[in-house]
Amino acid sequence: MQPQSPLLLLATAIRLAFLRQLKPEECMRLFKIVYASDEVRLEELLVETQNLNTHSLNLSYCIDNEQISPLMVAADGGPVKMVKQLVEACDEETLHLVDKYNRNAVQFACNHDSPEVLQVLIDAKISIRNIGTDGSTALIVACSNGYKNLVEKLLDQLDLETINHLSNEAIGRRTALMAAASANNPAVIEMLLAKGADITLKDSDGFSVLDRAILTNSSDAIGVLTDFVIKKQDWDAFPVEFFSNAISYAWQTRKVEVWNKLNAALAAKTSHKSASSENKAVCQF
Repeated sequence: MQPQSPLLLLATAIRLAFLRQLKPEECMRLFKIVYASDEVRLEELLVETQNLNTHSLNLSYCIDNEQISPLMVAADGGPVKMVKQLVEACDEETLHLVDKYNRNAVQFACNHDSPEVLQVLIDAKISIRNIGTDGSTALIVACSNGYKNLVEKLLDQLDLETINHLSNEAIGRRTALMAAASANNPAVIEMLLAKGADITLKDSDGFSVLDRAILTNSSDAIGVLTDFVIKKQDWDAFPVEFFSNAISYAWQTRKVEVWNKLNAALAAKTSHKSASSENKAVCQF
C-alpha cells in the first residue's frame, strides 16, 4: 500500500465521521486509527470511502457546498498533531481559506478548548481578526463557549477595536463581553474588562451587557460587572442612561442588592458631575 498524505488520511476520517454521524469521542477514535496509519485498517477505510454514496454528507459535499477545508474540520476538535501536519502540508492560499460564511480555521478552532491547536494556527499566521458573515470573530466564539485559555491567547494579540467589535443582527449584535456574560463566565469577563472592553455598548435589543445579565439572572456576570463599575469610579465613562436602565431592570427583577449598589453609583456620578460644574463655574468666574 502506498503511503497516504495527511490530507487524504484526514479526508478519509472526516468523510466517514460525517456519514456515520459519529459522536465526538467516536470521531476521535477514527482520527487515531487513520493517523496511526494502520495499513490493514486504513486499506479497509479507503475501500469503504470509495464505495460511499456521493449524495451523503461527506467531505466532498462540505468542500463543494460549504467551502470547508480539511484544515478547518481538523481545527474543529481534531488532534493537534494532525492540525500541525495539515498546516505543514498546506500552501499559503489553502492556509487562509474561508468557508461560505467567511469563517477561517481559527474560528473553527474556537469551538473547542484546545489552546495547543489555536497556537499552531496563530503561529501559521492565520488571521485571528477575521470576521464571519454574521459578524462573529474568533474572540466572540471563544467567549460564547467560555474557553478562558483561548480568550487569553487571543487577547494577547488583539487591539481594542477587535475586542469591542459588534457582530451583526444575525446573532443578535453582540460583543465578546456580551457573549462572555451570556455564558455567565466571570473569569472571561474580568479578562475582557482588564483589556478595555466597553461595558456601555448595546446589543440589537438596546440592552447593555449589564442590562442583559440582570434580565437573564446571570448572577456571576452581574457581580463582576457591577463591581467593575463601582471600583472604576470613572463616572464620565458611564452615561446616566447606563445606570438608569440597569437600575430599572434590577428593580423589575427584584435584585435589591444590585439596585442599591447601582443607585449609590448613580448618586456618586451625579455628585461628581455637580462638583465638576461648580469647579468649571469658579474657573470661568
